[in-house]
Amino acid sequence: MANYLMTSAEQAKLEAIETGAEVNVIEVVKQNGSALSITDKSVNVVADANVIEGIKLSDSGSVLTPTEKIVTIPNATTSADGLMSSEDKTKLEGKHYKMLTADFSNNATTYQQIAMETDYWEVGEDGFFLKPNEVYNVRIIGKVVSAANETGFAIGFKSSSSASIVGSAKVIVDSTVTETAILSISDISIKTVIEVSAGDTDGAIFILDFLVKFTSADGVISLYAKTGVMGSAITIKSDAAIIIEKTS
Repeated sequence: MANYLMTSAEQAKLEAIETGAEVNVIEVVKQNGSALSITDKSVNVVADANVIEGIKLSDSGSVLTPTEKIVTIPNATTSADGLMSSEDKTKLEGKHYKMLTADFSNNATTYQQIAMETDYWEVGEDGFFLKPNEVYNVRIIGKVVSAANETGFAIGFKSSSSASIVGSAKVIVDSTVTETAILSISDISIKTVIEVSAGDTDGAIFILDFLVKFTSADGVISLYAKTGVMGSAITIKSDAAIIIEKTS
């Protein structure tokens, strides 16, 4: 390698370069905008103690860990804490709604319990049993269609235990309204509350309004329906609804 003369400027520049210096070395490391100190060419980055790494809903609950910086909090169950669903909020407010989620049909003149896809359409259910010695206001509204207009029908219910039930049952066929009383029930047999004789009953609307109080245990009222003409089906449409409101 040949030798060359050096200017004074080049000599000054050379003397300013530290021994072992490298090009493009990071000179400052920052955490959240603040420069961290460098000691012996090392930077110690301390994790922020305030960063949330998981969420625990209660002392006894499990830790929910983030997925892609998102923590999903599930709805509460009877055994685990969590968020309150709109359905649970409605129940807490004292009202409970249960829709008939599928059409129910019966072509026999004997009662069949009104059912949906997976369970029965009942007044009271798991999670919302009617408590003893408490009064509930119940309204049941539904529409009946029949395979033949001359088919009558009947609606009945049965309580799971001794209960006092008082109210009224209405049937609207075209513009004609028929109303009958619902009297106290002391046993657990099926009681007919609406009975419409054969006639032009297709599209009939039924409305049950009553107060109920179970006397000794949590209760459920099961609903039943039957046709008035054997082999001619009646159908309760899926828009039927049960509305329960606690009054005392």
